[in-house]
Amino acid sequence: MAGTSTDTPLDASGREVRLAREALEAALERSRVLALEALAAGTPEAQVARRAGVDRQTVRRWAGKGRPV
Repeated sequence: MAGTSTDTPLDASGREVRLAREALEAALERSRVLALEALAAGTPEAQVARRAGVDRQTVRRWAGKGRPV
């Protein structure tokens, strides 16, 4: 793992990708929670999507209106 003599640039890149995915998942979860709050407050789906940086269909899915994944 990190710091071992067999650690290669590919190993380091793999760790970087895993960390980036974890950060993305956390950011999406925060956006999902905030989007649902905004929808409950009456904000239109299109505006929520625009402000959250996701597609409107994603907002609909988060709200339970879209196709199941």
